[in-house]
Amino acid sequence: MLQFSASNLMQKLERNGAYIFFVFHNLDLRLC
Repeated sequence: MLQFSASNLMQKLERNGAYIFFVFHNLDLRLC
């Protein structure tokens, strides 16, 4: 199931790379 989720995540990254990057960047700022 983890591999399947990773595949879905990869597809989403390819489609919404900019949006995902922006979200993860904000998460990093909040975590730090």
